[in-house]
Amino acid sequence: MRVTQLVNSPRRIVKKKLTHIRLVDERQVTFGVRLGLDFAGCTLNVAAARIEDCIQSEFHEQTLLQATKKQTALAAKFGYNIATSTRRVAHAVIADIMEQLDREAIIAEGLAPGVTVTNIHDKHSAHYVISSVQSDLLVYFKGGNGRKAYARSLRRVAVNLNDSPGPSASAIISKIVTTNHGTGSAVPAPRPPHARRRCA
Repeated sequence: MRVTQLVNSPRRIVKKKLTHIRLVDERQVTFGVRLGLDFAGCTLNVAAARIEDCIQSEFHEQTLLQATKKQTALAAKFGYNIATSTRRVAHAVIADIMEQLDREAIIAEGLAPGVTVTNIHDKHSAHYVISSVQSDLLVYFKGGNGRKAYARSLRRVAVNLNDSPGPSASAIISKIVTTNHGTGSAVPAPRPPHARRRCA
């Protein structure tokens, strides 16, 4: 009986931690309070989505769309329940998750110019040499034609012992974070609803 219960019990999915995603600061939380929104624990992306929802519903008096089944199912794979969220907030949550995966991949796989990789979605397991890692976390390959992929889709290939990439992954992440946190660059911050509901 106990074995049957263990077999039939659903596997608990651990909520994906967003360790590389920026949260709102105190000034932004205070701004939310002025709108009747509680941004405590929100990422920049989710907070911005809730502000847009507030404008659409309260200022324009337009009905907010609810999260789609596809959005809900995708977020659930990472331990997030967005079934009751608006479509815009759901999109923001998923964008944060995807960015987290991209940043983790850059660090874990050591993605940097000169590194050879494969794309997990490539049926032929072709090898690509990275030419650059952009601020939006898109990785471009040598050879032109705009070939690119998100970092989360790439796995590093050990071609030979003399493989000597350019800037390290940590240096690339540091540059991206500095640009996003810093000086008003056009590069977006890390993918920086009307009751005062707290962020999960």
